[in-house]
This record gives sequence, C-alpha cells and structure tokens, in this order.
Amino acid sequence: MCDELSSIIINKTIPPIKNTASLDGHTDVGENVDVIELGRTVCYIVAAVLINDNNEVLLIQEAKVSCYGQWYLPAGRVEPDETLTDAVKREVLEEAGCNFEPTGLICIEENGAGWIRFTFGGKITGGSLKTQDKSDKESLQAKWFADYESEKLRARDILRLITQAKTYYRCLKEDNSERSTTLLPKIISHKSIVVRSVILSELNQLLHILSIKESCHEDSDQWKTLLPTTYFSLFDIRIEDSILRTLGRCLSDVNAWQPTIVGILDVEHKGNSSENQDGIGFTVLVVLADKHIAQGTQLPKLNQDLAKWEELDRTLQDTFIAGHRERNIVPLLSLGRR
Repeated sequence: MCDELSSIIINKTIPPIKNTASLDGHTDVGENVDVIELGRTVCYIVAAVLINDNNEVLLIQEAKVSCYGQWYLPAGRVEPDETLTDAVKREVLEEAGCNFEPTGLICIEENGAGWIRFTFGGKITGGSLKTQDKSDKESLQAKWFADYESEKLRARDILRLITQAKTYYRCLKEDNSERSTTLLPKIISHKSIVVRSVILSELNQLLHILSIKESCHEDSDQWKTLLPTTYFSLFDIRIEDSILRTLGRCLSDVNAWQPTIVGILDVEHKGNSSENQDGIGFTVLVVLADKHIAQGTQLPKLNQDLAKWEELDRTLQDTFIAGHRERNIVPLLSLGRR
C-alpha cells in the first residue's frame, strides 16, 4: 500500500501533496503548466458565516458604489502573501468590526480555476460590531438578522452558504471531544493548483482505492505507488475536468463510469506571492459507479502499466470509513457549466 494511502487510512491524517501532477508528466511548473498569479490569473475569495445563539446571521452593509446600502456576508479577495485564514480574519475585522477565529471550512465553491471561494465558520473573540457612526470604505455597518432573506441583499448566492453553515454549526453542537469535524487549510505552498484524488470503487462489498505507479528511478524496474494527482488548469470549466483527465489516463473505458465528487478532504495554501507560489493543493474524495450495471459487481478496468486498485480488507475498510466519519469532508460546489 502506498505511503499516502497508508497515512490516510491508518493514521487518519492527510499527508502533504508531493507527487505534483505526476499524471501530467511534470514534477514542477514548466512551459505547459499554468502559472498562478493572484489578482491576474486567479481570484481567491474568502467569506465568513457567523450564526449566534438566537439563530441570527451576521451581515454587513456594503459601502461600495456598485452595491451601496445592500447587505452581504463579510467577504473579500485574498491579498498577495496572505493565507486564507488571515484573509478571512482581516475581512471580518474590516467589515464587521469583530475579531474572528476560524474553526473550519464550511464549503468551497469554484467557477473554474480562475475563481475559487472559501467560506469559513468560526467564532467572535473580540472587537465590537461596527455601527453607522464608524462607517468607512469597507462597510457602512454590521448587524445580526433573523429574517435575512427579506433584506435587500447584494446577491442571493449567500443563501446557499448560510444553508451549508447551519449544517456545519449543527454538526459542531452535536459533536463530542473525540471527533474532529473541522478542516482548516494547511500552510503548504504550491506554484499551481493541483488536485490529488482519492478515487473509490466497490467490489463484493469491499472498497478499492485507485493508485498510480511511478518509477523510483529512471533506469530502474522498481515502482512506487501514489495517489493520482493532476493540475486544475485555467482552461478547465470545473474541478471535475481535472479528475476526468485522471480517469481518462487510468481507465481503459472511462465513459462507462460515473465519478461523483463527495467533497474536499484537505486544502494546502501558503500565499507566497513574492516567490510565485499562489497555488493551492486540493485532496478530493471521488466515488466511481458503473453507469449501466449494479454497483459493486465489477471494478473499472485499468491501464495496467499506469494504475492499479488497492484492495482494503474489512479491517482497513472499517478504519477508513471511521476516519472519514470523524473528519469534516468539505462540500465542493462547482458553478461552471459545460
């Protein structure tokens, strides 16, 4: 079993992405790989959904000319050399007047690699709610709303984020000290946007995980196995496109199988613009199902020179399932249309 897979199943931890885009034939950014530059080729947005004990949602009143007086979540663009968590802390402080401590990602939205929004949950640790007498270019004021849907909203896209947030906070309340239902980005840098896939299929009620073979040395017959990783290209309409490329290289009949993205297991980002490292690493959980026959009766046929299925025995399968019940799998919302 490959080290990455062993760490995920047995240690219940997501190891850093090291085999950058191995299925694309690159080990680093080259002439055929997108160079990510914050503010030019990509835009990362952060938002925060805060819900108090009265089930009220914190909204800020916009000061921008284009949406003056309208209400929205505390949100804004990530700035160069800024981590995602630092960015959302700054936005909540600037727009709502409160010190904010993120506890986890509520959901991630993407409209292709060029626009990705990270919505955080968390708690207020200080500061004071911005009032009209303290209005500035960032916002006019901040208020708690029970009936937020009847307000004049800047955009109604925040309604789905609030719905996701209610699920997130409910799970936190129902949680216990032995479980961890939150995920925060790891501070690890990338030059591009990379997608590592944990791809599952079922045979005879046992899970199998797809791994790829990679030569240890150029002139060696020895192989090591890794979880498949590809780039999320700026030309991709949605993140599923990068996963379909992975499947297209590994499966002998990719059109017979339907991939379903369960969610995001891990996020890596450092925000090191000065060293051209504005990229992000995503670890994505994917389930494969046959389009035509009952699930669990056969595995997808593979390109044997490139990939293989790692079978999980009953003990490993139970460990894997338990690990993911204990870990928050962040919903991924793809906005791009084919």
